[in-house]
Amino acid sequence: MELQQLRYFLAVADNESISGAATDLGVTLSTVSQSVHALERELEAILFHRVGRGMTLSSAGHALLGPARRIVRGAAEARDSVLPEPATGGRLDIAVPSATVNSPLTDLLAACFARFPEMTLHIRDLTDERETTELLADGQCEIVCTKLPFTRTPAQQAAAARLATLEIGAYDLHVAFPPGAPAVPADSVDLSSLPDLPMVLPRTGSGLYPDLEEELGQGQRRMIVAAMVEQREARMAAMIAGAGATFVGDRTAHAAVAHGAAVRQVVPKFRQTVGLVYDPARLSPAARAFVALAASPDWRP
Repeated sequence: MELQQLRYFLAVADNESISGAATDLGVTLSTVSQSVHALERELEAILFHRVGRGMTLSSAGHALLGPARRIVRGAAEARDSVLPEPATGGRLDIAVPSATVNSPLTDLLAACFARFPEMTLHIRDLTDERETTELLADGQCEIVCTKLPFTRTPAQQAAAARLATLEIGAYDLHVAFPPGAPAVPADSVDLSSLPDLPMVLPRTGSGLYPDLEEELGQGQRRMIVAAMVEQREARMAAMIAGAGATFVGDRTAHAAVAHGAAVRQVVPKFRQTVGLVYDPARLSPAARAFVALAASPDWRP
């Protein structure tokens, strides 16, 4: 197995096509295709399912994904270790729930782009916060940006003990009402009134608003679910279209108002802390530079 084969395998996995991988790598389609076929023959496993012009990972491909990323990162770190100056380039994989993207992370990413223009950031959607420990352990990403404290199952406690966290900020939770919605509260939305509102929500267990879910559960209150939508942008669109009210953070609240929505703060106040979760012993030079920037006050507006 050669390092180049793993690079080509990861490029196909990321682009979900051979043509996209070839474009990213600057090589021909046949070069990528032959490399992937050679790797499959060596491993005696099918790594991709060919669907039309696209490529989707097989179960064997998913199993190889994390180890392949660790090997490629390790090779880059070995190369950078002999350089006279610490390297800050290369690829950095970060997993982020959709609700966290439009949070203090936005400012941190902007500062990273300005400070390290040679760094390539790959942001993937974290659909279930409970996957945090597994994604980091498997090497599928180096950093997870999510709410703190992050959720871990009893089976994940040992692996999670190796992880570090770094708070980067917080945002308040609001309720956005569709344009023209009747009986919008004048100032704020009391938590006890939420069960009377049709709501557009993320799926249960997503971990996006755990304190709110816990508070409602303790009071034995059930919200009226008009729709369950995974993506933040889709929830906003459904709310604007009149499907129901939805929860938004500080930054998204401004966008909702610009689209004609009425935004009210939840009472009692719910503040969501956001931070980075990572394994300090397994960070690439790019990831270490990103964490160091996050720990400094330089990027904060």
